[in-house]
Amino acid sequence: MRDQKHGRKPYYRKNQDNQVSQDSPDSQDRQDRQDSSEREDDGLIYGRNTVLSYLENEMKADKSSINKLFLLSSAGQDPRLKEIQQLANKLKVQIHPVNREKLDSLTPGNHQGVIASLSPVEMLSLEDLEQIIERAKEAAAAKGADLAGYTIVAVDGVEDPRNLGAIIRTAEAEGAKAVVIPERRAASVTGSVAKTSAGALAHIPIVRVTNMVRSLNRLKELGFWVLGMSPAARDHIYRMDLKCPVVLVVGSEGKGMSRLVSENCDLLGSIPSLGKTESLNVSVALGIGLYEIVRQNHQ
Repeated sequence: MRDQKHGRKPYYRKNQDNQVSQDSPDSQDRQDRQDSSEREDDGLIYGRNTVLSYLENEMKADKSSINKLFLLSSAGQDPRLKEIQQLANKLKVQIHPVNREKLDSLTPGNHQGVIASLSPVEMLSLEDLEQIIERAKEAAAAKGADLAGYTIVAVDGVEDPRNLGAIIRTAEAEGAKAVVIPERRAASVTGSVAKTSAGALAHIPIVRVTNMVRSLNRLKELGFWVLGMSPAARDHIYRMDLKCPVVLVVGSEGKGMSRLVSENCDLLGSIPSLGKTESLNVSVALGIGLYEIVRQNHQ
């Protein structure tokens, strides 16, 4: 029994009657269109505000995942482009003045005179994540502490790259230690994801796994409780004891988590809804769940 293994019992366990909807028949068509769109800007972010915001976040880590910056040579005196150039120089990013035809050839989007090329994102394996966890356990033990509040985000079936980017941004901002994504039936990590993450992608490990259920069960063996966010769950997250290592699982909007992932969660939790709107954007729901974990563990 997991209660015996961890030496405590959570206030609520998973309900067996939560509904999990199935994949829609046109999901493959949506995936094909998404893949085509992602290939157009894979590894690129563009637009003055987008690139400026990305660089500002990179400055906080004193490093950059941008390897090249393409600037319109005839851009004039736009203050945002000047600031972009100054930040790029501080981060030692290569700057290439180019003409508009070159920029137009790199992306069909509205680049506004600036395009940044990102270094490839290093995708970690489950074994890499296990090593990160073991090092964290050793560091905590050296201080006489444990991994209470140590949080990993698992993303099940989110196909929209902008949603994935927002999830990564939220996870990093709320102190999650890693984001786990599946290899199939999910958004790939592309320029669209990087753009929406506003630089967070460079500062949090992204773990890609072949089997989400098997990975969740392995994390259970390492001492984690798996909490799935579901609007159908009768138990609110605010009434759960989350002073423990947690894997917080979110599913796609509309469909939610897959049946197998839901069945393998230790807990299913919902967010109280007082209005008429049935559900929240997945990154918003994630942010609320993560903040509750932070609140309980950092009072």
